[in-house]
Amino acid sequence: MAMTTAGEHQTSEARVAVVTGAASGIGFAYAEAFARSGYDVAILDVRDDVHRAAERLSQRAAGSRHLSLITDVGDEGSVIASTAEIGSH
Repeated sequence: MAMTTAGEHQTSEARVAVVTGAASGIGFAYAEAFARSGYDVAILDVRDDVHRAAERLSQRAAGSRHLSLITDVGDEGSVIASTAEIGSH
């Protein structure tokens, strides 16, 4: 797990988006769009390059807060663990 904060995040109400398949492609594009719109974003992917995607998100969406987690959505235990991790932030 890697927590990355780019800049300072200030809102009165937290808005959170959870995006699967977010290490690249359409998933990353959605994560970036949510981050630029002021959402805290949890980016999940089965591949470990999801953490590099978090670094790219920091560069492209200054001020956003995001959490990257390796998650296999086909594995119930993996989803439960990621949900708990997201909830703890």
